[in-house]
Amino acid sequence: MTNEPRIHIPRYDADQIAGLPESGYCVTFTQSEVKKLMCPRQWLYAHSHGLEFDGDARPLRFGSAFHAIMEDLHRCFSYEDITFPLEKYLEGKCLHCEGAGCDLCDNGDNMLTTTIRDWEHFVGEGKMDPKQYAEDLTTLRIVLSGYMRRWGLEPDQNYKVVGVELQLAMPVVHPVKGEQFKSTVHLVEEDGRYRFARPGEARDESVTVKTTVGMPWYFIGKMDALMQHRKNGSLMIREHKTSGSPRSYLSKMEIDPQIPSYSNLVKYNLENG
Repeated sequence: MTNEPRIHIPRYDADQIAGLPESGYCVTFTQSEVKKLMCPRQWLYAHSHGLEFDGDARPLRFGSAFHAIMEDLHRCFSYEDITFPLEKYLEGKCLHCEGAGCDLCDNGDNMLTTTIRDWEHFVGEGKMDPKQYAEDLTTLRIVLSGYMRRWGLEPDQNYKVVGVELQLAMPVVHPVKGEQFKSTVHLVEEDGRYRFARPGEARDESVTVKTTVGMPWYFIGKMDALMQHRKNGSLMIREHKTSGSPRSYLSKMEIDPQIPSYSNLVKYNLENG
């Protein structure tokens, strides 16, 4: 394995991601980038210029909080496959290290405690209205209560959790010829990692740019949970979503390529070890 800086992949933190070359010599794009590709200008601003929305995205913040708590729940099932200890969880400590601190928690706290602390911090900084904080926290508790009431505290009787926040990748190949797509890209080394050069940087003498030829492209995804049938071994992908308009979300999901794309990731990695 080379000690050369690797490509920086935002929100993907695994040292090795199944499906990617060990050298790290590749270009990756994620499911969120696929959605932005439908608007080339949006993709340019977000992934080339590095511009991000800096406002208060309340729905996104709430969805991230619920998603994080679901990660705690499914990690518990994947490690122990026992009844979820809700009362113990509500005490606020990580179920794996019991507050000692580990790589699955934030200084010994579980995701619910971390969420509450972060929201309180936002209120203190003036980034979140106190009334909104109280409303969202109440809604979050109601949503969690409803989830537990609907799905229960027991592991799924038919499926066992075999992967949580599973990060996988697969090469982008021509659908007919089977040849992997490659391109020439300009990279900038920053903080020990490579990122794509922004417009104009390739000719900026003050920036060290590395031009690579024939760099292979890979699609990468992070699925919330991978489930395996306890008897026949079949696999199921589980994604957690929140929406203020469930009906419209379900209709849009019919044309959302996320789950089919993740299914291809699982299939590719199974077939290639």
